[in-house]
Amino acid sequence: MRKSSQIIFVTLLLYAGVVSAAAQTLKNVDYKIEPCSETAIEIIYVTNKNSFIIWLTDGEPPLGEHPHIISQIDPGKTYYGKGDIYDDVLAVADKNNNRLVLWTPGDTAVEWKKKHLDSDGSASTNSLNQGIKLGEIEVKLAAPNRPLGGESAGSVGTEDGIGQELPIEAEKNTGTVEEGRKPQAKLTEVERVFRLVLEGDPYYADSAIEQNKEAFEQYSQEIKGFKDDDKEGAANFVEKNHLTDSLQFAEKELNAKKAGVQEYVDNFVNTQYGGYDHIQQQNRAKERMLRMLEDKLKRREESVITLRRALRRVNREMGEERLIDRILENKLLLMNGSIGMGALIFILLLIALLRKRKASKKPTVIPKEETATNAASASPNIVVRRKTTSILKKQSLEDVQGNNAYLAIDCADFCNDSAVRRIYLKNSCIKEIYNMYADDLRDANNPKEDGCMVLGRWVEDPDTHEYYVSLEHVVLPGDDAVFQEYELNFGGKIKLRVAEKLRKLRRETDLQYDMTCWVHSHPGLGVFFSNSDHGVHTQLKHPTHPKFLTAIVVDILTPQMELGIFTFKRSDMLVNAKPDLKRMYSLEDWYHWALESERNSYKEENYLDILSSAELHDSACASVRMNNGSIIDACHLLEYAQVGMGFHCGGFSVKTNRGTDYIVEKVTTAETARGMSINGYFLVGNYLSIPTIRKGISALSTSVGFVLFYSLADATVTCIPIVDGAPVMDEKYYSKQQMEDLKIWTRRKR
Repeated sequence: MRKSSQIIFVTLLLYAGVVSAAAQTLKNVDYKIEPCSETAIEIIYVTNKNSFIIWLTDGEPPLGEHPHIISQIDPGKTYYGKGDIYDDVLAVADKNNNRLVLWTPGDTAVEWKKKHLDSDGSASTNSLNQGIKLGEIEVKLAAPNRPLGGESAGSVGTEDGIGQELPIEAEKNTGTVEEGRKPQAKLTEVERVFRLVLEGDPYYADSAIEQNKEAFEQYSQEIKGFKDDDKEGAANFVEKNHLTDSLQFAEKELNAKKAGVQEYVDNFVNTQYGGYDHIQQQNRAKERMLRMLEDKLKRREESVITLRRALRRVNREMGEERLIDRILENKLLLMNGSIGMGALIFILLLIALLRKRKASKKPTVIPKEETATNAASASPNIVVRRKTTSILKKQSLEDVQGNNAYLAIDCADFCNDSAVRRIYLKNSCIKEIYNMYADDLRDANNPKEDGCMVLGRWVEDPDTHEYYVSLEHVVLPGDDAVFQEYELNFGGKIKLRVAEKLRKLRRETDLQYDMTCWVHSHPGLGVFFSNSDHGVHTQLKHPTHPKFLTAIVVDILTPQMELGIFTFKRSDMLVNAKPDLKRMYSLEDWYHWALESERNSYKEENYLDILSSAELHDSACASVRMNNGSIIDACHLLEYAQVGMGFHCGGFSVKTNRGTDYIVEKVTTAETARGMSINGYFLVGNYLSIPTIRKGISALSTSVGFVLFYSLADATVTCIPIVDGAPVMDEKYYSKQQMEDLKIWTRRKR
C-alpha cells in the first residue's frame, strides 16, 4: 500500500511537473493591448521571449482546430499591430497546442471603463445605447447586430483592414441645427485617419521602419561575423559603409522626431479638423495619437540600439588610437619613467610615419568639367578616398566626366537645396525612357501611367557630403506592376530584375553599380511629387547613403513631355517638392540630344571591327563594330544556342569617309531594343548557307545592314554585309573570326 502511494505521489509530481512545464512554455510573452470600445481591442505589440516559434491567434479553439492565426512570431521577435481591431479572445500557442490567453472580453470591458474618458476628464458617456451630443444632433450607438434605419456615422474601422463598422442611429432633437456648425469627428475616425497619414509618412510608415530595421540588423550581423582578431576588417567594413555616420544621422533624426511628437499631432489635428474643438474626446484622442507615434519611435530606437551595440566592438579610428591600444595591450608602455618616456617617443614616431604614409596615398580624383546647362558652373575637384580592402567594387565616375555620351545637369540649375550636386544621364538611358513612353502614347486617348528604375553609379564628396550620380541602365517592371491614379506599385518582379542586372554590371565592369533613380509618369496631371511618390522614394533609398537617389516625373501629355527632377534636400530627409523647383526639363529635348550625342560620342577604339579582315568593303556596310557588352550578350545567348536560332543586334549607324559604320551595343532575343534600333541579325547554324540567311532576314520586320553567322561546327563568327536588302554573294566581302578571339578582346578591354 505504501509502495502504491509512493507511485501515485511520484506520478502526481511528474504530472504536476509536466503541467508546470507546459505552463512555463508560454510564460515568456510580453504584450501591449488597447481597448477601442467595450467590445473591441487593438494589438500594439506582442513579443516572443521564448526560444521557439509561437502563434498569435484570436480564437478560443486550440491551434489544431484551426483558429484565426494573426501572426507567427519567431523567437525574440516582436509582432507590431497594423491597426487591426479584434473583438475576441487573444491568445498565443506553440506547436504542441499549449495556449496562453493574453486577453479576454472581460479585460476589454474593464479597461475601457477605466481608461475611456471624455475631453473634460469625466467618465465617458460613449457607452452602448447612450447618446452623445453633437451640436443639436443626438447620436445613439446601436447594440451589435441590431437592425437600424438611418445613416452610418464613423467607424471603429472599415473593410480596409482597420476593423468593423459600428452602426448608429441619428435622430434630430426638437431644436434646429445651427447653420454651418459641423458635428465633431469621432475618436475612432480620427485614429483611423491618423494611421493612414502615418503610413504615408516616409519616417513613420511601417514599411520604412521595417526596411530600416532589416538594414541595421544586416550590418550588425556582418560586423559580428568578423573574428575578434580581425578588427582591421571590421573597422574597414564600418568605414566603407559609413555606418558611424549613418548611426549618428539616425540618432539625430530620432531625437528630433521625439522632440516633435506633440507638434506633429497638433499639426495633424489643425490640418485635418481645424483644431481639437472639432473632435470628440480631445484628451483621449491626443493620448492615443501620441502613443502611436511613441510606439513607432520605439521601433526605430530598437534598430538604432542594435547598430550602436555592434559598433562598440569596432574602433572607429584606425590610426593613432588603434596603435596606442595595441601597444598598451602588449604592455610595451611600461610605467617606469625613463622607459615610459622612450616608449612615448617611439609611439609619436610611429604616428608621424603613419601620417606620412597616409598622405602619400593617391586618391581617386574627379576633375573639373563643364555642365550641359552652364559651362561656367564647373565645380571644384572632388576627392573620393576608398581603400583597396573595400568589399565593394570600385566606386568611380572617372569615365563619365567629360564624356559626350552623358548629359551633365548641375542640380543648382533646377533647385536651391539638393543633396545631389550633379547628374549624368547616358544617351542610351534617355532613349530607353523616351521609347518606353512613346509606346504608352500609342493610345493617345487613354495613356497609361508607367515607370521604370534606373541603375548607375555614385560618388560622395567627403567634404560637403554631396553626391555625383550617373543614370545609365533602365530596368522595366514586370507584369505585376500597378500604375493607377492613386496607386504606384512596381511589383515584386522588378526587384529580381534589378538584382540580376546589378550583379551582371558589377561582374562585367568591376564598378559599384546601384539603383540611382526611378522614373514614373503623371499623364495629364502635371509634374509634381505626391505624398505617395515620397513614400516610394523613401522605400527605394539606399540604407546607408539614402540621399543620392533621384526621381524623375514626366507628364507625357504635354507638347514637349515636360519633366521634373526631384532629389533629397541637403538640409534634411525631405524631397524637393514642385514649389522648390526653379525649372522643368523636356524629355523630347533630351531625346534629340541623345540621338545627336550618340553619333558625336562614338569612338572607334571602344569597339571591335569584326569586318576588318575582309578583303573588300562596300560603302553601304563599311564596318561592323561590337562593344564589350554586345559580345558578352552574344556569348551568353550562344551557351544554349541551337541550329536555326536567331538573335537581333541593336545599336545605331554613323556616316564616315568610308561609308556607313554599323555600331552594335546589344545582342538580344527581342525584335525591339529600347533606346536603339535593330541594325543586324545574328543567325546560328552548322554551316554557312546564303539561302538560309536570305530566308532569315526576309522574316524580319525591319531592314538590317549585316548578318552575323555563328557556326556550331567550328565556333566561328562570319560577318556578311547586306546591300540593297540582300546578302553580298562575293566572299571577299566576308570576315571570319573565332568566337574565342572576341572573348579575349572583351577581357583586355575591361
